[in-house]
Amino acid sequence: MSRSGPSFKAVKILTFVFCLLFSLALLAVLGLQMRDLSGKKENIETSKIHLARVRTEIEELILLKEKYQAEKDDFARFLFAEKDIPTFLEEISGMAKKSKVNINTMRTNNFKVVTKVDPEAESDLKRRQNKNQADLNKPKGPQLYTMPIDISVRGEFKPMLDFLYAMENQRLLVTLTDVTLKVREYPELECSFTLSIYSLRQEPEEEI
Repeated sequence: MSRSGPSFKAVKILTFVFCLLFSLALLAVLGLQMRDLSGKKENIETSKIHLARVRTEIEELILLKEKYQAEKDDFARFLFAEKDIPTFLEEISGMAKKSKVNINTMRTNNFKVVTKVDPEAESDLKRRQNKNQADLNKPKGPQLYTMPIDISVRGEFKPMLDFLYAMENQRLLVTLTDVTLKVREYPELECSFTLSIYSLRQEPEEEI
């Protein structure tokens, strides 16, 4: 007498197939999770590398800033402070007296910012065209300024050379330009030149 319904063997096969499919599905889910976990791990490692690079760049920027500040302080030692100017003008008179030359005139001019291109050499139209862009590109913080001092002295040739040599060999930064020599009554000469001193100054805000 035959049994109705699926045989015991068929049930075993169906159960095995179901378990196999379930195992494959589970493996597939686990594979996806492992791949996702692996991707997250790679992202974490990438983030760590990026963070380490950012930290290195920050450290380099800090060192660069410290180096810049040290160089700026070292450079500033050779520049004039506002309070140094009256004393320096007195020193010029003292050097002239020591070198045995006489000062005819000594006139100081206003400080002006040091530029690569002399503003006076630019046309008015060009200055107007560049004004807006120059305002945008205007540097922040202290800038290098120069104050020209127009000097005229008279004396004999050797004392005159001694005086000019003393002018050029100051501890602080100076430059001599526009040097002219004229013979008055031999052996007396007249010498005119521009002595420029330098200072780090904060550019004043322009009034509107």
